[in-house]
Amino acid sequence: MLHRGLLLAAIYFVTSLAVGTGRADERSTAREHYFKGTKAFELGLYDEAIAEYMAAYKAKDDPALLYNIAQSHRLAGHSAEALRFYRVYLIKLPNSGNRPEVENKIAELEKLVEQQKKAAHDMPPDQVKPLGTSPTPEPNPAPAPPPPEPAQEHAEPAPPATESHADAHAGRTKKIAGLAVAAVGVAAVAAGIALEVLAKQSSDDLTALDRAGGVYDPGKNSAGHTNDLAGGVLLGIGGAAAVAGVIVAVLGFREAKAERKIALHPVLSPQSAGAVLQVKF
Repeated sequence: MLHRGLLLAAIYFVTSLAVGTGRADERSTAREHYFKGTKAFELGLYDEAIAEYMAAYKAKDDPALLYNIAQSHRLAGHSAEALRFYRVYLIKLPNSGNRPEVENKIAELEKLVEQQKKAAHDMPPDQVKPLGTSPTPEPNPAPAPPPPEPAQEHAEPAPPATESHADAHAGRTKKIAGLAVAAVGVAAVAAGIALEVLAKQSSDDLTALDRAGGVYDPGKNSAGHTNDLAGGVLLGIGGAAAVAGVIVAVLGFREAKAERKIALHPVLSPQSAGAVLQVKF
């Protein structure tokens, strides 16, 4: 029974190590595409920024990247695509601190897409272009800023987006519950090991007594069987509880961290003004 508990712990350790290595590779790939996309966005190369942000999202599905994809589509004149990604962003992150701003953009884009549909309907068939793929001027573009001073070439990042209290609370609850369950599981495993040791000791005592020609002790034999059975049950339940608790705690840490790693970063260029969500991987 003791070997079975050690085997479970070894399997869990190897699995955790493999998962951790895979996640590190995903973060590295996502980070590389994210930085390339942000550089392209700052240069006004919005189609290139879209491709890089989408590659980053494929490597790591962070909702902030959906916002950046929508921003790039909007500034590139792809109204229908921008509208879709803004909506998906709010579905993935409903309590985002910039939700009012995104909802305003969605309302503007809905009107613009409707106008484009009407214009396409009234246009001769040989002049109709796919909706949302022809670059159109950004609604109410900001005027081009004067040449900046050397010390003011880059705009200061805006304050981080407001953390979602509901999600943060859910994350804290999972962390506390997960750690508590894991602690109970570890305690159960320890108790199971102790009972297995007692069972082994009872068996050794009976063997020694038999070899010495002593009187058979049925009580010691019964106690040994009971300890062996109880120890096995505690090892199984405790190991499962420890694994489940760790998983829940990790999910809680990830949820709490997700709401603290997003900040709004303004980007200005002579052609347009916009912003992307800054992601910490």
